[in-house]
Amino acid sequence: LSDIQRAKLYQYLGLCHEILGNREYSFSSNVMAYRYAKKSNDRSFIANTLNNLAGEYFNRSDTKSKLKSAYYFKTALAVNYKEDSAKNGLYLNNLGALYTNLRNEKQALFYLLKSNKYKHFFNQSELYNFNTNLGAIYLLQGNYDRSTLYYNEALQSFNGLVVKSSADVEIYYNLSELENIKGNYRKSLDYLRRYFDLKKYYDAKERNDKVIEMQEKYFASEKKKQIVQLKLNNRQAKLSYYQLQNGIIVSVLMLGLILSLFFYRLRRKRQALIIERKNELKKATLEASEIEKLRFSRDLHDTLGGSLTLLGLLVNQAGDKNPDQTSEFNKLNELVQEAINDLRRVCRDIYPSEILVSGVINSLKNFYSKLGIIHESFTFNYAADDLKLEKGFSINIYRMLQELTNNTLKYADSSSIEVNIQKDGGELRILYRDNGKGVELNAMQKGVGLNSLEERTKAYKGSIKFNSSSGNGFTAVMRFPLNEIEEKETV
Repeated sequence: LSDIQRAKLYQYLGLCHEILGNREYSFSSNVMAYRYAKKSNDRSFIANTLNNLAGEYFNRSDTKSKLKSAYYFKTALAVNYKEDSAKNGLYLNNLGALYTNLRNEKQALFYLLKSNKYKHFFNQSELYNFNTNLGAIYLLQGNYDRSTLYYNEALQSFNGLVVKSSADVEIYYNLSELENIKGNYRKSLDYLRRYFDLKKYYDAKERNDKVIEMQEKYFASEKKKQIVQLKLNNRQAKLSYYQLQNGIIVSVLMLGLILSLFFYRLRRKRQALIIERKNELKKATLEASEIEKLRFSRDLHDTLGGSLTLLGLLVNQAGDKNPDQTSEFNKLNELVQEAINDLRRVCRDIYPSEILVSGVINSLKNFYSKLGIIHESFTFNYAADDLKLEKGFSINIYRMLQELTNNTLKYADSSSIEVNIQKDGGELRILYRDNGKGVELNAMQKGVGLNSLEERTKAYKGSIKFNSSSGNGFTAVMRFPLNEIEEKETV
């Protein structure tokens, strides 16, 4: 991930923790977001992370945290000064609110008045806070006319708020206090009544919301208990089932002693059928996996490849429009082309689509021809020109030889690879051999790769044998019945 992507990821984590109420995790996530954002050149995003960090300190009650919040708001304003006017207004408004909270009338009035020219960018909540803070500052200074003006504008913003809380109705209490100071006792009384009515309403609403929240937690707890009980009942049912199953097995075994020959033959037939179905399932799973890889490879090529191609065209156009920066755009275009080439290579690794066009033999020839740069010698022989393999098996054998070759490159310290494909009676025989350092098969633990080779072989009713010892290279011999892997003729 790039620095800007890491920063956005931590910013999103901070938002999630804030919603969940995890204040410490929210704070640490925003700190990490700011650290990674500083490494990018996106000034607007840097300012955004600074604003989030300032908000973390703003929500703390101590004066030291409030001053740190002011520092981060000012830094965000300096970084974003020429980038986004709407955000500048937001930062100034936040500074005004912060200094209002600190009772610093001079600083609060300074920043609030500076944010006044941006207030057309404010939403209803920000406009409400802006007017409320200005009204409070002018009230403290004894400028009752201006205080009344801004409190009335705040009242209009309050009516436009989508989400209101009991804290927002303080505007009516402030207006009541203001009218009382001015001697307008009737207005003061009206505002005070309105304040108590709304306060009572929103307090009741918040209590009701808490009750609903507790009910939801209670119902969730009851649901959890029901699930636990259902699991317990399920376990008891399974236990009874297993006991019944064990009784049936004992009965069957006793009956089997009497009719051993009959059940032996029946069991052999059933085992053969199960193995056949398992092989069919493995084969279908492998083919479905390859189809999904093909779809993913195409989607990746069509979407990301198209975007990178468009980006390359845009870079060329930008280079034509800015001849004085030709070298920089050329470097950027080279990076885009490298990304396109890497994408094509990844798509080919995900699904070697050339198999569908030129066949597995030509694809393997192309694959091993590239190894000539690394290995001093390698041999690839194919002695079955008249053989037509089905597409699913072609992909399968390509993957198997690719896995064996990758293991040789990683671990064997080999200078030679030999691959031989030929018909042997009614079978297709594939020999893979390298001259590497080898391994003691008895002491070797089979990993995912070798287990995958065995499973792929079984899916097509084939067999695979490994032969290796320390210092004597590695050999794998695979055999497949031709009637399972030849392409079926369609009528």
